[in-house]
Amino acid sequence: MSRQADLVLPGTSGNIAGYRLERYLGQGGAGAVYLARDGRLGRKVALRVVAPELAGDAAFLARSLREARAATAIGHAHIIPVYAAGEASGVVYLAMRYVEGGDARSLVSRLGPLGFAQAWSIVAQVASALDAAHAHGLIHRDVKPASMLLDASPAGDGAIGHVYLSDFGMSRNPPPGRSAAMAGGCCRWWAISRCGSVPSGKGGRPVRRKKSAHPRL
Repeated sequence: MSRQADLVLPGTSGNIAGYRLERYLGQGGAGAVYLARDGRLGRKVALRVVAPELAGDAAFLARSLREARAATAIGHAHIIPVYAAGEASGVVYLAMRYVEGGDARSLVSRLGPLGFAQAWSIVAQVASALDAAHAHGLIHRDVKPASMLLDASPAGDGAIGHVYLSDFGMSRNPPPGRSAAMAGGCCRWWAISRCGSVPSGKGGRPVRRKKSAHPRL
């Protein structure tokens, strides 16, 4: 679906806080993302325009901006940097590094289930970002393939290049008692639907791990 008409948002003339919108990139739960050009520095950015219903939620907005800035302040190689965040002409925005390789969700949609090496490369880099965030007391809240942004491999061989974790602070608080279930569901969905199927034993039943007398490491 074309979003060319959306490049001119109400009251913006296609320009938000000095960022000129160039192309629609995608839609997430928190709003739309556009490729934009920073008029001051001339660099490309990914500009997230927060959905109006969320931009009007003062608690959500305060938490989102606070966590996005906190994630950037960590300065980790696999956490997407946020260049600027604020409000202009009634539009709430976040300007982030533009990553040309798309995201893990798009990669899987295009190629199908990933091989082990590709999946491991993505997961290991994202885990590194989460370790750094947790060490600073920051919780992502909604890790999913669409939040994993992929730079193309420098060798141009189709291998996974640099991976950034994005969308810190962009999810609403989950309903009470749902956090663990939602996290488990995301992990299971990623492992089964994206990296292959659950190992099966006789009769196609899932293989169960035997209990061990040794503690898990």
